[in-house]
Amino acid sequence: MLLYLSTQPTTMNTFEFPHSLLERAKQITLADLLDAPFTQPWAVSMMCNATNPSTCPPHETTEEEMLDFKISQLVRSIPASERNELFKICSDAISARRDERDENRTIKRK
Repeated sequence: MLLYLSTQPTTMNTFEFPHSLLERAKQITLADLLDAPFTQPWAVSMMCNATNPSTCPPHETTEEEMLDFKISQLVRSIPASERNELFKICSDAISARRDERDENRTIKRK
């Protein structure tokens, strides 16, 4: 008999941000993040990761389910080729930063 054990958490640990921070965040829209070149790849990556059922726990409320649905619909409206290009930008930036960090560690050890 094959037993399937899920590595997916049943709840997600989150932070309770101060009201003042949330009020300031309301001044920034998703459209702002999607329109700005320096945040666009990260915003698309975040939305894709947030709505990927293999990486997120089940939703606790219908509000969360509706938000997931809305984000998923938005993500699906971005052509896959564009999403892949944006993922590559994120991946390249992460790799470059990792390489820079590793190089700095090597230099400091000498």
